[in-house]
Amino acid sequence: MSGKTNLRLHRPTKNDYPYGMLSPEARLALGIRQTAIVTNEQVASELGCTVRQLKTFERNLAKDEICGWVRMNGLPASFGEPVANRVQCVSCKNWIFHVPCVQCCTYQGSTCRNDSEPELPFDPLATDAIPGSQHKIEIMADRVSMGFSIFSPRDRCDFTPRTEPVSD
Repeated sequence: MSGKTNLRLHRPTKNDYPYGMLSPEARLALGIRQTAIVTNEQVASELGCTVRQLKTFERNLAKDEICGWVRMNGLPASFGEPVANRVQCVSCKNWIFHVPCVQCCTYQGSTCRNDSEPELPFDPLATDAIPGSQHKIEIMADRVSMGFSIFSPRDRCDFTPRTEPVSD
């Protein structure tokens, strides 16, 4: 395998939080090392590079300030990456296709928010719209235009049928 020649640490982004600034390759390398006990060959295979390129890349990860912060604080599952070949989570022992493990990753990334931004109030009206649906996206856009947070603690966050109606 000739391997990739461009393993990047960062990616261009408008986000100023650490996780969004990392490249998918960096998140994959950090997530797989955080979740599973794997060989260098397995990680190199996932990244599509040689073991030598992986070692150079991981040395650069260790030197980078943002990558170091993420390694020390943990990568939230919501910023994780899929893996081509399943790996076994060291905590729950499940075979997973996404690192870090969604089931047992406890770090939610709450400290990654931009602290200089004011906390926005919640919309007093909750929605029963299915997460990710076009209707939910439109409601979230309306909330932004009204100066509310895009989320409300009473919003529907699952796909199960509701027994009680929630106002829209």
